[in-house]
Amino acid sequence: MSTNIAQGAMTMDEAAASANISTEPTTEAPSEAAPATETPAEQTDRPEWLPEKFWSSGNGPQFEELAKSYSELEQWRMKSREEAMTHFKDEIIAETKGQIAEGVPEAADKYEIKFQEGILPDGLEYKPAEDEPLLTWWREHCFENQLPQEKFEAGITAFLKSDMETVPDFDAEMNKLGENSSERYGNVIRWLNANGSEKTRKFFGQTKFSADLVEALEDIQSKSSSKVPAMTEGASAPAGPSEEELKKMQMEPGYINGSDPVLIKKVTEGYARLSGAR
Repeated sequence: MSTNIAQGAMTMDEAAASANISTEPTTEAPSEAAPATETPAEQTDRPEWLPEKFWSSGNGPQFEELAKSYSELEQWRMKSREEAMTHFKDEIIAETKGQIAEGVPEAADKYEIKFQEGILPDGLEYKPAEDEPLLTWWREHCFENQLPQEKFEAGITAFLKSDMETVPDFDAEMNKLGENSSERYGNVIRWLNANGSEKTRKFFGQTKFSADLVEALEDIQSKSSSKVPAMTEGASAPAGPSEEELKKMQMEPGYINGSDPVLIKKVTEGYARLSGAR
């Protein structure tokens, strides 16, 4: 049985031939290798749109720094104008601390006392004491804020202008008191000196002269039991400044702003002397 089966079976070659399958070895063309991925060329030139601070000649774009800068910018955009100004002001002060700006003297007491020409009347000078409180404050203020000499002078000029504008016209005020103005003024001064305390005399002595002030003192005097001290009959008035000289004294800053009590007393007593001599 097995022999018949073997004789009737096809060989491998016969089966391949019957199915038109070639039994010859085939030579397949080798498959082409996949092309290698190209490495992009290193960027060596900074793009025009990228600021230099975000570019490294060795490493190219610095994107982390760019992102950080943008984040900080967003934070500042959310701040108020006042917060931003305060921040930058503090930064500038810290950076310039110890530096002396152009035109600023090396010390506060080195500012020179100068002011606009022609602002004071002829014959009047402004020579304040070096330790005058207002002057000392102005010098220290200018130095602490690094203001130049010209700004210091502008402040002195503004101060003198303000004082000159508030100075009463002495002749006009005296004319308001009538023909016996000098006598009336002298009477209230003598009465005040004889009956007022030192504090009271100092207060009125530093108050700017006006006809209203004289009349107010006359009103107080009329309601007081104290009388005006009489001038010794026949006695001549002691020598002292003339009326013209007293007027010039009244234009001096120490009299105007009340900072020179000696000058104020001299003017007050001078007018009292002149009124008693008439």
